[in-house]
This record gives sequence, structure tokens and C-alpha cells, in this order.
Amino acid sequence: MVLFKDISKNSLTELFYYLNGMRMEYRKKLNLPDFITFGNEIEVNDIILDDAKAIVKEFNSDRHLSKHDSFDTREELTCDSEIVTPIMTDSIKYWNLLYDMYLLLDDEGATFSYNTSSHVHMGTKCIDSKEKLSLLLKTLVVFEPIIFKFGYGRDDLPREYMTYMPHGSNYSMIMSPKRVRDFLEYLDRKNIDGKELTAMLDTFLNMDIRVRSAFNFRQFNFPKLYSSEYQDAPDHMEFRNFNSADPIVVQNNIDLCGHIFLAVVNGKIDEEYVKAEYEKYKKKRYCFDEYCGVLDVDTTGAQYNRILNGYNKVKLDKAFKLADMIFDDDISKFHFLKQYLKLYHRDDEYIKSLEKKN
Repeated sequence: MVLFKDISKNSLTELFYYLNGMRMEYRKKLNLPDFITFGNEIEVNDIILDDAKAIVKEFNSDRHLSKHDSFDTREELTCDSEIVTPIMTDSIKYWNLLYDMYLLLDDEGATFSYNTSSHVHMGTKCIDSKEKLSLLLKTLVVFEPIIFKFGYGRDDLPREYMTYMPHGSNYSMIMSPKRVRDFLEYLDRKNIDGKELTAMLDTFLNMDIRVRSAFNFRQFNFPKLYSSEYQDAPDHMEFRNFNSADPIVVQNNIDLCGHIFLAVVNGKIDEEYVKAEYEKYKKKRYCFDEYCGVLDVDTTGAQYNRILNGYNKVKLDKAFKLADMIFDDDISKFHFLKQYLKLYHRDDEYIKSLEKKN
């Protein structure tokens, strides 16, 4: 298996050119165990909710899908409709269903625009201790810039809906360091009390529905951390920054999320590295939660966009660290780096600019 950190500068340039011409394939397996579960919310325009319901009903019927494996629809205020997958595992059956649904939506005239997203839900039953939750959160915020840029799919920039626009609403996607720090300082204590944890959650999750970060833990089963009575409650979290309607890109997004989870569970996270980077993250002072979704045009709006634009800068060392740490096969690593660097038949000038960043 290739280790990005060990590649020489000349070999890295060769790799960039290889990835630039490499065709990404839709895969039948991602090497994820069955305890890694996931789902996908597909937001679309130009298909109203009633039509979406009819399309999904026929899709489920034609494939004789059980209630457990059926797709569903939901009303979505930010776009015309939303299609929701069943809870899936890494199997040929589910990958075929996901691919067929995206193909069908395209055939039915669905469009994907500035206001549509492709949220990935991850089952969190495997995050069964406060130590694992703490490590997962620290890993996510440390690699937040990498996850964001990777999540822009085949594009160089986030969808417009994520950026601040004067006189418009903004749904802040960026985690606030103070909120994360305060919650984790409590979570990292040796003993936690259920009532105190609930109070901390109110601050960490911020119950104003208009402010939801890219890493949304509202559906995480927090009571399981302090009581065995709640082990069977619904248990998942959501990655909200992804924005592509390309099934290959969507699969890459799930591959990244799934392997971050697997690395946390299997002890593959470099905890010393994450701890050191998290100490830097804790010192950041930006906070957009208190604005309830509408940022100030003169101050916080501009600051928000600067940070979001900063996420689009190439950070090779950090991207290499993440890929080497979580992936155990070259195909996933190559798909990750190609999508992160947006190496889709780019010109020599762009590739040479990447060489300088190494």
C-alpha cells in the first residue's frame, strides 16, 4: 500500500499526473465491516414532493424492497424535495440501489444547485464510549478543512448556500471552537453525570434549528454513555457539507466518513498527532452560533467567508496524514486525493502549483 508521506517529490509529481488522468470507478465494496452503517439524504430541485413520492414508491415496488430497505421522501424547506436512503451497509445490494436512484433522479429531470446538498448519515452505535466520542470529535475538527474541501465534490468551491450573502440567511456549517472545547472538557472528565451532560449538550448542540454545523450530533444517542437503559435508542450523526449528485463522488464521501469511524473504533487514529492539532484548534476564537443563522454584514459575515475560503486552500501534509491514517487500500487513497485536489484533467500549471505546496 502506498504511504503518501513517504513519496519523493518526483514520484509525487508523477502521482499527480496519474490521478489527473485516472478515471474514478463506482465500486461494489469499500472494505467496511457491517457495523459501519450509513445513509444518504439526496436534496433535489425540479421534482416537487408529490412527484418525488410517486417516483420513490415505484422504485421500491419495482425492486420488491422491504420496509427495512425502502427509500423514502421528506419535505425540505431549502429545496423542492428530499429522497432518503434506507440504513445501508457496504454491500453490492445497497451500492446498486444507491446508484440506480441517482440515475433515476437524473432521468426524471432532477437538478442539483446552489441550495441542494447530499448529507451523509453515519450510524454511531460503534461509538460506544465517551473516549471514542471525544476522539471522533477531535479528529473531525482537526481535519475539518480537509473534509470540507474534499466534500465540494468535483468543484473547487462550496455550494453558494454555505457562503454568507448580505441580506440573506446563512446556515453556519463551521464548528465553533469554544463550543467544542467546552463540551469536550466536560466529556473528558473521568466521571460524568447524566444531568450535567444533558446541560452541556444544550450548549454544544445549540437547539436553534437554524444553526446546524457540518458535523451534526443531534441524533447521537448520548444517554448510552451513562446508562444501559438507552442502548437501543436511535443513534447516528450527520455530515452536512457534502454537495455532489455524482454517485461516484457520493460513494467517495461515504468512504471517507466510514473509514474515519473505523479508524476511531479500531485504534488507528494517531492520537498524539490529533491531540497536538486539537490544542491549536482550541485557541481559535471564531464563533457564529450566537447569530442564530444570520451573520452581520460588516464583521462576522466577512470573517465566516474568509474561514470558508481558507478551507479551500490545499493542505497536502494534513491531507496525506488523514489518508495514510484511515485508509488501508490504494484505490480509496487515490480516489480521496483526486477528489481532494480536484484533479479532473487539470492543466500543467495547476499541477505545478501543487508541486510547490509539497
